Amino acid sequence: MPLKFLFLFLLVGIVLYFFYRRFATGVTVSTESTENRSETLTDYSSLPGQESGTAPVSPREVISYDLTRYSWGAAPAQAEAEKILRDFLKDVPPPRTISPRLEELLSNPESNVQEIARMVSLDPLLTAQILKVANSAYFRPSGAPRINSVHRAIILLGYNYLRVLLLEYFFRRTLEKCTSLPPQEFLKIWKHSIEVSAILGSIALARRYDVGVYTTAGILHDIGKFFLPLFPSSQEFSFSQGEEDLPPLKEEEIRYGFGHTLLGKLVVKTWDLPPEIEAAVGYHHPVSRLEFLDLPPESRKIAAWVTLADHLAHLYGRFGGDYVYEVPGWVYTFLGLKSPEGLITRELLWGLKRASSLAEAL
Repeated sequence: MPLKFLFLFLLVGIVLYFFYRRFATGVTVSTESTENRSETLTDYSSLPGQESGTAPVSPREVISYDLTRYSWGAAPAQAEAEKILRDFLKDVPPPRTISPRLEELLSNPESNVQEIARMVSLDPLLTAQILKVANSAYFRPSGAPRINSVHRAIILLGYNYLRVLLLEYFFRRTLEKCTSLPPQEFLKIWKHSIEVSAILGSIALARRYDVGVYTTAGILHDIGKFFLPLFPSSQEFSFSQGEEDLPPLKEEEIRYGFGHTLLGKLVVKTWDLPPEIEAAVGYHHPVSRLEFLDLPPESRKIAAWVTLADHLAHLYGRFGGDYVYEVPGWVYTFLGLKSPEGLITRELLWGLKRASSLAEAL
Protein backbone atom coordinates (compact mmCIF):
# COMPACT_ATOMS: atom_id res chain seq x y z
CA MET A 1 0.00 0.00 0.00
CA PRO A 2 2.72 2.54 0.88
CA LEU A 3 4.41 1.82 -2.46
CA LYS A 4 1.22 2.70 -4.37
CA PHE A 5 0.96 6.03 -2.53
CA LEU A 6 4.65 6.73 -3.19
CA PHE A 7 4.22 6.02 -6.90
CA LEU A 8 1.10 8.21 -7.06
CA PHE A 9 2.93 11.03 -5.25
CA LEU A 10 5.83 10.89 -7.74
CA LEU A 11 3.44 10.86 -10.70
CA VAL A 12 1.57 13.92 -9.45
CA GLY A 13 4.89 15.69 -8.83
CA ILE A 14 6.05 15.04 -12.42
CA VAL A 15 2.76 16.32 -13.86
CA LEU A 16 2.93 19.46 -11.73
CA TYR A 17 6.56 20.06 -12.81
CA PHE A 18 5.71 19.90 -16.51
CA PHE A 19 2.65 22.08 -15.91
CA TYR A 20 4.83 24.70 -14.18
CA ARG A 21 7.48 24.63 -16.94
CA ARG A 22 4.88 25.03 -19.68
CA PHE A 23 2.62 27.70 -18.27
CA ALA A 24 4.48 29.46 -15.47
CA THR A 25 7.78 30.03 -17.27
CA GLY A 26 6.62 29.98 -20.89
CA VAL A 27 9.15 27.25 -21.81
CA THR A 28 7.87 24.38 -23.92
CA VAL A 29 9.40 21.06 -22.92
CA SER A 30 10.36 18.92 -25.91
CA THR A 31 11.20 15.25 -25.82
CA GLU A 32 13.35 15.59 -28.95
CA SER A 33 16.98 14.70 -28.33
CA THR A 34 19.16 17.80 -28.13
CA GLU A 35 21.96 15.87 -29.81
CA ASN A 36 20.05 15.87 -33.10
CA ARG A 37 18.86 19.48 -33.00
CA SER A 38 20.60 22.58 -34.28
CA GLU A 39 19.47 25.86 -32.80
CA THR A 40 18.15 28.03 -35.60
CA LEU A 41 18.83 31.66 -34.91
CA THR A 42 15.63 33.64 -34.53
CA ASP A 43 16.67 36.15 -31.86
CA TYR A 44 19.98 37.87 -32.53
CA SER A 45 19.77 40.50 -29.81
CA SER A 46 22.29 38.76 -27.56
CA LEU A 47 25.01 38.44 -30.18
CA PRO A 48 28.32 40.02 -29.11
CA GLY A 49 28.49 43.66 -29.96
CA GLN A 50 24.72 44.19 -30.09
CA GLU A 51 22.73 46.08 -27.51
CA SER A 52 19.60 44.51 -26.08
CA GLY A 53 16.51 45.44 -28.05
CA THR A 54 18.28 46.29 -31.30
CA ALA A 55 16.95 45.02 -34.62
CA PRO A 56 17.74 41.35 -35.34
CA VAL A 57 20.50 40.45 -37.77
CA SER A 58 19.11 39.97 -41.28
CA PRO A 59 20.62 39.50 -44.75
CA ARG A 60 22.02 42.64 -46.34
CA GLU A 61 20.19 44.09 -49.32
CA VAL A 62 22.21 42.95 -52.33
CA ILE A 63 21.73 42.18 -56.01
CA SER A 64 21.14 38.47 -56.55
CA TYR A 65 22.39 36.65 -59.66
CA ASP A 66 21.44 33.19 -60.89
CA LEU A 67 24.55 32.06 -62.78
CA THR A 68 22.73 29.12 -64.39
CA ARG A 69 20.72 31.60 -66.50
CA TYR A 70 23.76 32.64 -68.52
CA SER A 71 25.71 30.87 -71.26
CA TRP A 72 29.33 30.12 -70.46
CA GLY A 73 32.27 29.47 -72.74
CA ALA A 74 34.39 26.35 -72.71
CA ALA A 75 37.45 28.35 -71.53
CA PRO A 76 39.54 27.91 -74.71
CA ALA A 77 42.11 30.32 -73.26
CA GLN A 78 43.02 27.94 -70.42
CA ALA A 79 46.26 26.69 -72.02
CA GLU A 80 47.43 30.23 -72.74
CA ALA A 81 46.46 31.40 -69.26
CA GLU A 82 48.31 28.49 -67.66
CA LYS A 83 51.46 29.27 -69.65
CA ILE A 84 51.40 32.95 -68.63
CA LEU A 85 50.81 31.98 -65.00
CA ARG A 86 53.61 29.43 -64.93
CA ASP A 87 56.03 31.91 -66.45
CA PHE A 88 55.02 34.50 -63.88
CA LEU A 89 55.03 32.19 -60.85
CA LYS A 90 58.33 30.46 -61.59
CA ASP A 91 60.15 33.27 -59.78
CA VAL A 92 57.61 33.46 -56.95
CA PRO A 93 58.26 30.96 -54.16
CA PRO A 94 55.18 28.94 -53.10
CA PRO A 95 53.54 30.35 -49.97
CA ARG A 96 54.35 28.92 -46.59
CA THR A 97 51.65 26.80 -45.04
CA ILE A 98 50.92 25.62 -41.52
CA SER A 99 53.39 22.90 -40.58
CA PRO A 100 52.01 19.36 -40.07
CA ARG A 101 52.92 19.45 -36.38
CA LEU A 102 51.20 22.79 -35.79
CA GLU A 103 48.15 21.65 -37.76
CA GLU A 104 48.01 18.53 -35.58
CA LEU A 105 48.06 20.66 -32.43
CA LEU A 106 45.38 23.03 -33.73
CA SER A 107 43.13 20.09 -34.63
CA ASN A 108 43.20 18.80 -31.04
CA PRO A 109 41.25 20.93 -28.52
CA GLU A 110 43.20 19.25 -25.71
CA SER A 111 46.62 20.17 -27.11
CA ASN A 112 49.19 22.20 -25.21
CA VAL A 113 48.72 25.94 -25.76
CA GLN A 114 52.27 26.62 -24.62
CA GLU A 115 53.70 24.43 -27.39
CA ILE A 116 51.55 26.21 -30.00
CA ALA A 117 52.67 29.59 -28.63
CA ARG A 118 56.30 28.51 -28.75
CA MET A 119 56.04 27.48 -32.43
CA VAL A 120 54.19 30.65 -33.43
CA SER A 121 56.65 32.88 -31.55
CA LEU A 122 59.50 31.77 -33.82
CA ASP A 123 58.23 34.32 -36.36
CA PRO A 124 58.46 37.86 -34.91
CA LEU A 125 56.20 39.40 -37.59
CA LEU A 126 53.56 36.74 -37.06
CA THR A 127 53.78 37.25 -33.30
CA ALA A 128 53.21 40.98 -33.74
CA GLN A 129 50.20 40.28 -36.00
CA ILE A 130 48.57 37.96 -33.46
CA LEU A 131 49.08 40.42 -30.60
CA LYS A 132 47.71 43.24 -32.75
CA VAL A 133 44.48 41.34 -33.40
CA ALA A 134 44.15 40.16 -29.79
CA ASN A 135 44.44 43.77 -28.58
CA SER A 136 41.95 45.15 -31.11
CA ALA A 137 38.73 46.78 -29.89
CA TYR A 138 36.56 43.72 -30.51
CA PHE A 139 38.75 41.10 -28.82
CA ARG A 140 39.99 43.27 -25.92
CA PRO A 141 37.19 45.37 -24.46
CA SER A 142 37.89 48.89 -23.25
CA GLY A 143 39.54 48.91 -19.83
CA ALA A 144 40.78 45.31 -20.04
CA PRO A 145 44.53 44.81 -19.46
CA ARG A 146 46.70 44.76 -22.55
CA ILE A 147 47.67 41.32 -23.84
CA ASN A 148 51.44 41.01 -24.13
CA SER A 149 51.94 37.25 -24.48
CA VAL A 150 51.18 35.00 -27.44
CA HIS A 151 49.97 32.36 -24.99
CA ARG A 152 47.16 34.61 -23.69
CA ALA A 153 46.38 35.84 -27.21
CA ILE A 154 45.86 32.27 -28.47
CA ILE A 155 43.52 31.49 -25.57
CA LEU A 156 41.51 34.61 -26.38
CA LEU A 157 41.32 34.00 -30.13
CA GLY A 158 40.76 30.24 -30.03
CA TYR A 159 42.33 27.62 -32.29
CA ASN A 160 39.96 28.07 -35.24
CA TYR A 161 40.57 31.81 -35.53
CA LEU A 162 44.27 31.35 -34.93
CA ARG A 163 44.34 28.96 -37.89
CA VAL A 164 42.53 31.52 -40.07
CA LEU A 165 45.00 34.19 -38.94
CA LEU A 166 47.99 31.97 -39.76
CA LEU A 167 46.66 31.18 -43.24
CA GLU A 168 45.96 34.87 -43.83
CA TYR A 169 49.51 35.74 -42.80
CA PHE A 170 51.24 33.10 -44.95
CA PHE A 171 49.22 33.55 -48.16
CA ARG A 172 48.86 37.31 -47.99
CA ARG A 173 52.64 37.87 -47.87
CA THR A 174 52.95 35.92 -51.13
CA LEU A 175 49.94 37.46 -52.88
CA GLU A 176 50.99 41.03 -52.13
CA LYS A 177 54.07 40.38 -54.29
CA CYS A 178 52.02 38.94 -57.16
CA THR A 179 49.16 41.37 -57.71
CA SER A 180 48.82 44.83 -59.15
CA LEU A 181 45.36 45.38 -57.65
CA PRO A 182 44.89 48.67 -55.80
CA PRO A 183 45.43 48.18 -52.03
CA GLN A 184 41.81 48.94 -51.21
CA GLU A 185 40.52 46.31 -53.66
CA PHE A 186 43.11 43.80 -52.42
CA LEU A 187 41.98 44.25 -48.81
CA LYS A 188 38.30 44.01 -49.71
CA ILE A 189 38.77 40.62 -51.43
CA TRP A 190 41.06 39.40 -48.67
CA LYS A 191 38.73 40.34 -45.82
CA HIS A 192 35.81 38.61 -47.55
CA SER A 193 38.01 35.50 -47.86
CA ILE A 194 38.64 35.56 -44.11
CA GLU A 195 34.89 35.60 -43.49
CA VAL A 196 34.34 32.63 -45.83
CA SER A 197 37.21 30.76 -44.17
CA ALA A 198 35.69 31.26 -40.72
CA ILE A 199 32.28 29.99 -41.88
CA LEU A 200 33.90 26.89 -43.36
CA GLY A 201 35.88 26.31 -40.18
CA SER A 202 32.64 26.38 -38.20
CA ILE A 203 30.96 23.96 -40.62
CA ALA A 204 33.97 21.62 -40.62
CA LEU A 205 34.12 21.55 -36.82
CA ALA A 206 30.41 20.78 -36.52
CA ARG A 207 30.53 18.02 -39.14
CA ARG A 208 33.98 16.67 -38.24
CA TYR A 209 35.55 17.43 -41.59
CA ASP A 210 39.23 18.35 -42.00
CA VAL A 211 39.22 21.88 -40.55
CA GLY A 212 42.64 22.71 -42.00
CA VAL A 213 41.59 21.88 -45.57
CA TYR A 214 38.26 23.69 -45.30
CA THR A 215 39.67 26.90 -43.80
CA THR A 216 42.45 26.92 -46.42
CA ALA A 217 39.85 26.52 -49.18
CA GLY A 218 38.00 29.51 -47.74
CA ILE A 219 41.08 31.73 -47.64
CA LEU A 220 41.98 30.82 -51.23
CA HIS A 221 38.55 30.58 -52.87
CA ASP A 222 38.88 33.98 -54.64
CA ILE A 223 42.64 33.83 -55.21
CA GLY A 224 42.15 34.10 -58.99
CA LYS A 225 40.97 37.71 -58.57
CA PHE A 226 44.46 38.75 -57.49
CA PHE A 227 45.94 37.50 -60.77
CA LEU A 228 43.37 38.80 -63.28
CA PRO A 229 45.31 42.09 -63.80
CA LEU A 230 48.15 40.02 -65.33
CA PHE A 231 46.05 39.43 -68.42
CA PRO A 232 45.09 41.87 -71.19
CA SER A 233 41.56 43.16 -71.12
CA SER A 234 39.36 42.96 -74.21
CA GLN A 235 39.21 46.31 -75.97
CA GLU A 236 35.59 45.66 -76.86
CA PHE A 237 34.52 45.16 -73.26
CA SER A 238 32.42 47.78 -71.53
CA PHE A 239 30.54 47.45 -68.25
CA SER A 240 27.71 49.39 -69.86
CA GLN A 241 27.24 46.83 -72.65
CA GLY A 242 24.00 44.88 -72.80
CA GLU A 243 20.51 45.57 -71.66
CA GLU A 244 20.90 44.01 -68.23
CA ASP A 245 23.32 44.22 -65.36
CA LEU A 246 25.68 41.25 -65.74
CA PRO A 247 27.07 39.27 -62.80
CA PRO A 248 30.73 40.08 -62.06
CA LEU A 249 31.81 36.54 -63.02
CA LYS A 250 30.26 36.99 -66.49
CA GLU A 251 31.93 40.39 -66.83
CA GLU A 252 35.28 38.72 -66.10
CA GLU A 253 34.70 36.14 -68.84
CA ILE A 254 33.83 38.85 -71.37
CA ARG A 255 36.80 40.99 -70.41
CA TYR A 256 39.51 38.32 -70.05
CA GLY A 257 38.12 35.20 -71.75
CA PHE A 258 37.80 33.40 -68.40
CA GLY A 259 36.82 34.11 -64.80
CA HIS A 260 38.65 34.15 -61.47
CA THR A 261 37.52 30.58 -60.72
CA LEU A 262 39.49 29.09 -63.62
CA LEU A 263 42.44 31.33 -62.90
CA GLY A 264 42.43 30.47 -59.19
CA LYS A 265 42.27 26.78 -60.01
CA LEU A 266 45.40 27.15 -62.16
CA VAL A 267 47.23 29.01 -59.38
CA VAL A 268 46.42 26.32 -56.82
CA LYS A 269 47.48 23.63 -59.30
CA THR A 270 50.77 25.46 -59.96
CA TRP A 271 51.44 25.63 -56.21
CA ASP A 272 50.75 21.88 -55.96
CA LEU A 273 48.09 22.23 -53.26
CA PRO A 274 45.63 19.35 -52.53
CA PRO A 275 43.11 18.51 -55.29
CA GLU A 276 40.19 19.21 -52.92
CA ILE A 277 41.33 22.83 -52.59
CA GLU A 278 41.82 23.06 -56.35
CA ALA A 279 38.21 21.91 -56.85
CA ALA A 280 36.88 24.29 -54.20
CA VAL A 281 38.62 27.25 -55.84
CA GLY A 282 37.66 26.24 -59.37
CA TYR A 283 34.02 25.28 -58.81
CA HIS A 284 32.68 27.45 -55.97
CA HIS A 285 30.48 29.27 -58.51
CA PRO A 286 28.92 26.21 -60.18
CA VAL A 287 27.20 26.94 -63.48
CA SER A 288 26.84 23.39 -64.80
CA ARG A 289 25.26 20.53 -62.90
CA LEU A 290 26.98 17.87 -65.01
CA GLU A 291 30.41 19.50 -64.61
CA PHE A 292 29.85 19.73 -60.86
CA LEU A 293 28.75 16.10 -60.54
CA ASP A 294 31.80 14.94 -62.52
CA LEU A 295 34.05 15.99 -59.64
CA PRO A 296 35.35 13.27 -57.27
CA PRO A 297 33.09 12.92 -54.17
CA GLU A 298 35.38 14.70 -51.68
CA SER A 299 36.15 17.49 -54.14
CA ARG A 300 32.46 17.88 -54.92
CA LYS A 301 31.63 18.07 -51.22
CA ILE A 302 34.11 20.81 -50.37
CA ALA A 303 33.21 22.77 -53.52
CA ALA A 304 29.55 22.65 -52.48
CA TRP A 305 30.30 23.88 -48.97
CA VAL A 306 32.52 26.71 -50.26
CA THR A 307 29.67 27.72 -52.61
CA LEU A 308 27.31 27.95 -49.65
CA ALA A 309 29.83 29.65 -47.33
CA ASP A 310 30.55 32.30 -49.97
CA HIS A 311 26.79 32.85 -50.35
CA LEU A 312 26.34 33.34 -46.58
CA ALA A 313 29.35 35.65 -46.32
CA HIS A 314 27.93 37.89 -49.06
CA LEU A 315 24.59 38.04 -47.23
CA TYR A 316 25.72 38.35 -43.61
CA GLY A 317 29.35 39.46 -43.73
CA ARG A 318 30.78 42.97 -43.99
CA PHE A 319 33.05 42.61 -47.01
CA GLY A 320 31.09 40.68 -49.66
CA GLY A 321 30.16 43.65 -51.82
CA ASP A 322 26.72 44.53 -53.10
CA TYR A 323 25.85 41.26 -54.83
CA VAL A 324 25.37 37.55 -54.13
CA TYR A 325 25.24 34.45 -56.34
CA GLU A 326 22.27 32.17 -55.81
CA VAL A 327 23.09 28.60 -54.80
CA PRO A 328 21.67 26.11 -57.34
CA GLY A 329 19.07 23.72 -55.96
CA TRP A 330 21.16 20.69 -56.86
CA VAL A 331 23.96 21.92 -54.55
CA TYR A 332 21.50 21.94 -51.63
CA THR A 333 20.30 18.48 -52.66
CA PHE A 334 23.84 17.14 -52.71
CA LEU A 335 24.49 18.54 -49.20
CA GLY A 336 21.20 17.18 -47.89
CA LEU A 337 19.80 20.65 -47.24
CA LYS A 338 16.58 22.31 -48.32
CA SER A 339 17.92 25.84 -47.83
CA PRO A 340 20.71 27.62 -45.92
CA GLU A 341 18.39 28.62 -43.06
CA GLY A 342 19.26 25.57 -41.00
CA LEU A 343 22.92 26.62 -41.01
CA ILE A 344 22.26 30.18 -39.87
CA THR A 345 22.69 29.49 -36.17
CA ARG A 346 23.61 31.85 -33.36
CA GLU A 347 27.02 30.20 -33.19
CA LEU A 348 27.73 30.61 -36.92
CA LEU A 349 26.77 34.29 -37.00
CA TRP A 350 28.68 34.97 -33.81
CA GLY A 351 31.72 33.31 -35.41
CA LEU A 352 31.26 35.36 -38.58
CA LYS A 353 31.16 38.54 -36.51
CA ARG A 354 34.44 37.54 -34.85
CA ALA A 355 35.97 36.83 -38.27
CA SER A 356 34.84 40.22 -39.57
CA SER A 357 36.40 41.90 -36.55
CA LEU A 358 39.59 39.92 -37.06
CA ALA A 359 39.72 41.03 -40.70
CA GLU A 360 39.06 44.63 -39.68
CA ALA A 361 41.95 44.51 -37.20
CA LEU A 362 44.55 43.44 -39.79
